[in-house]
Amino acid sequence: MRKTVAALLVAALGLNTYQVHTSNAQSVPDLQIAAKISDPLGTNIYPNKSLSEKKQMMEFLGNFPEEVQHFDIKSYKDDELVRIAATNTTKYGIGPLKKLMKSIVVRPLTDQDGKTYDWPYYKIPKKDTEQYIQSLFGVTPKKVSKSYYENGAYYFPSWEAGGGNEDSPQIERMYAFGKGYYYVELTRYYIEAVNYDPKLWQSFGDFEHMPMEKWSKAIKDRIYVEKEGSWHAILKENVINGKKTWRLVEYNKGTKLTKTQITKYISKL
Repeated sequence: MRKTVAALLVAALGLNTYQVHTSNAQSVPDLQIAAKISDPLGTNIYPNKSLSEKKQMMEFLGNFPEEVQHFDIKSYKDDELVRIAATNTTKYGIGPLKKLMKSIVVRPLTDQDGKTYDWPYYKIPKKDTEQYIQSLFGVTPKKVSKSYYENGAYYFPSWEAGGGNEDSPQIERMYAFGKGYYYVELTRYYIEAVNYDPKLWQSFGDFEHMPMEKWSKAIKDRIYVEKEGSWHAILKENVINGKKTWRLVEYNKGTKLTKTQITKYISKL
């Protein structure tokens, strides 16, 4: 029944599921950088970042799980922004809105075939939703469909299949391009516990947002990881009230950009 419900939500909202095949799972990969070679993008500044800076960037990139395969700040739909916030909140428990999942209402949900079902939705305040979206993208929605917004509130469809695990965005390279813009290359890994023990898992803390080389032997011995794919991202650094924050500008799975492409893209922002 859970698979049926999950499939329904996927079909209705255009989401992708990711299934771990533990028989094919690999041990934690070694992300040590190989011998230094000439880098056409310039200097990879990521290795010189402090551990706290690396964790902050990984936590930010944690907001864009495997479902988010493409984003471009120059070309997006408002429903796309809300869908990311909704999936993070109801499926993964990512972000500040998870604490506001209190009020449930039944609303019609229409799938891609035009079939409509009664579905439980979480009613989330407009102000909180738009603050979260602003923190991710630097913009707020202006024109959202009734699927997500009505009468001054946002509605997030409940993920009735039981949710999912946060993945681990492992950053490999980072390059500065001036005016606060950075180009990042990363690989995302799905993580699964071996013989899941809730207390033990909790004791591991927020290791998903820690570089793999910093994971303890206890963690490595009790998990499988599976590569979801490689992404590139263009990020914008902001400083608000003395605190460094990030905004997602461009994001794509399975591609890398050249220095010329990055410079040209940023010049048009």
